[in-house]
Amino acid sequence: MALWPDNDRALALFTRMSTQWRVGPGGVIGLDYAAVPVVLRMMAVPRADWPALFDDMRTLEIETLRLSTSKKGT
Repeated sequence: MALWPDNDRALALFTRMSTQWRVGPGGVIGLDYAAVPVVLRMMAVPRADWPALFDDMRTLEIETLRLSTSKKGT
């Protein structure tokens, strides 16, 4: 599957956040958002782009959680 160029930075952010998953007694909860600004600065993303990129990253996070939860039931 091809990735649209508009999604490059969101995927790059999501990938760089891959070590920041929070885990509780029931399993994965979600990403540690405290790390997001650090990663965005390291990626040299202009601050004006942060809100939209964060929303895009959250879409990837939510879908990843949905898929991982659906696999537990199979």
